[in-house]
Amino acid sequence: MSGAGQGGGGGGSMVPDGGLLNGAAGDGLPKEPERHVLRGHKSRITRVTMHPVYSDVASSSEDGTVKIWDYEQGELTHTMKGHTGSVNYVSYHPNGQIIATCSTDQTIKLWN
Repeated sequence: MSGAGQGGGGGGSMVPDGGLLNGAAGDGLPKEPERHVLRGHKSRITRVTMHPVYSDVASSSEDGTVKIWDYEQGELTHTMKGHTGSVNYVSYHPNGQIIATCSTDQTIKLWN
């Protein structure tokens, strides 16, 4: 194997650090094509995190929102607004009942 962007054995694509971008057959990694393309933020997405139990995905954005998506259906289920600046980080509590966010508005918010 050599060079960034050149294919390695097993069908994976190489990235600059030498890792695989998409895995080889039988390695348990997701394969192309993607299952869903989730669109809805009006600015750059800053973070994506998966719910520890359910099929929800939370995304934060420079548009000041956090969006909750149903991964199985590929649909937006909630939009959380409350920050006045870019939301830089979103994370689920390990029990999945609380979401923590932080923003350039210098606040941390806990959502349930």
